[in-house]
Amino acid sequence: IGGLPAACVAVAQVLRKIESGKSVSKSLRLDAADRICTAMRMCGCHLPDVLLQDVQEKEQSLLRCLGGQVTTVSLESWLSLLEARFHVLTADFYVELMIEAADRMRDQARVLVHWMPADGHRRPQHLATGLLGTGLVCAKLLPLEPLRPQHVTQDAWGQLFRESQLLEDMLACTLQPWLWRQVLESLATAANISMDQLQQDCTFTMECLRTAMDDAKLKPNQAYKP
Repeated sequence: IGGLPAACVAVAQVLRKIESGKSVSKSLRLDAADRICTAMRMCGCHLPDVLLQDVQEKEQSLLRCLGGQVTTVSLESWLSLLEARFHVLTADFYVELMIEAADRMRDQARVLVHWMPADGHRRPQHLATGLLGTGLVCAKLLPLEPLRPQHVTQDAWGQLFRESQLLEDMLACTLQPWLWRQVLESLATAANISMDQLQQDCTFTMECLRTAMDDAKLKPNQAYKP
């Protein structure tokens, strides 16, 4: 039981690395271990102080036990997962119509990974949701307007979309309203989020893409392959 605080912190450290590719600082790891020790001592446990070396050894031991079973959660893996869920929910009806958009989404995912590595604010699942949402707009299966947050004006929203997608003109949805509403519902269900969160993810993703495109100095209709 004496190794439990270090083990708990080691597990959190491994999960943090898998999710964002970054480590928790040494001071935060030791502080977390100290808090666990304090709580356990209040319950009558006699524990020594945890050293950073204890946490590192537990982490190494955990990784050796897991071996190849550790799956890195990346932007592309999240995008593939959300696409698969979407196609299941729509009975594969839109697979053919999304071929070009799917290629575009993967190119954009590589742009984001190359120019803007994931951190605590740019989590892969949020970016993947935004990519799928804008991808459906580019495939003309969804109008852009339902993805717009209330605090963003229509003009600003259209400009953000064009600049993030390197397009000079807007795209018109080819589906009837009752159909694109089903597409929108399937998108939110695939991502398991509310409509408000979906709008936030799409906004966030397009802002990241626009920044990346600006950094790469790309112009409309110019493809970027990292």
